[in-house]
Amino acid sequence: MFVFLNDRFVSANSAKVSVFDPGFQHGEGLFETLLIRDGEPQLIREHLRRLTAGAQVLQICLPKLADMKEAVLQLARKNKIQKGLLRISATPENFFITTRPWPQRAGTATACCVPMERCLPHIKSMNYLPTVLAQRAAAARGFDEALLVDRAGYVTEGGRTNFFWIKNGTVFTPDLESALPGITRGKVIIIIQKLGLKFFEKRVKAPELVRADEVFLTNAPMEIWPVTQLETRTLPVGSLTQQIRAAYLQEHA
Repeated sequence: MFVFLNDRFVSANSAKVSVFDPGFQHGEGLFETLLIRDGEPQLIREHLRRLTAGAQVLQICLPKLADMKEAVLQLARKNKIQKGLLRISATPENFFITTRPWPQRAGTATACCVPMERCLPHIKSMNYLPTVLAQRAAAARGFDEALLVDRAGYVTEGGRTNFFWIKNGTVFTPDLESALPGITRGKVIIIIQKLGLKFFEKRVKAPELVRADEVFLTNAPMEIWPVTQLETRTLPVGSLTQQIRAAYLQEHA
């Protein structure tokens, strides 16, 4: 297994970074997770664009865009992963790319609400401790995903996902005031608009969300992940979720 570290490919066992790296010491860094499908990393341009925007906020110097893209493509081929995940990480001192095989996950998800807020939610920062704690709390209750609830009671995003809900034939998702601008989230919104469905960005509190007719999560690895249990309530994989997912896969598979 190879990794890309700074300017070369090296074996995973020999790859090393300093213990004084600010990413290790302070969580000062960024990352992106891409889906590898049929040996090809998906939506490279969009992920690199978000990485670049975050790097401007944290004042991290990145390699040239073309060099990053080429490193991503070459690493996926070197490691011969047909379906899996590729992670790009950047700190003030290091730039590295890793891959791993596809993690086995169920085709539907369970989710619960966890009081938690992220620092700088608009960038995909390495400082992920709030998310780790939220996911741990959800797992302790037997759920797959944590939905983060801010101090005002609004559900902002998933611990590793964005989320959508459907009520009376209308599709909703929170605005990006306190959420990561997910790559898959943006693609799903385009699909919803192409399908001509009623759609609004709207803030939501947990009691309203739990009363939804359908709920689904989005992220790069799972793409569209229907929720079949939200807190104690069982939900169907409803017709609109199925329609949106089918249209998304038709366009992006």
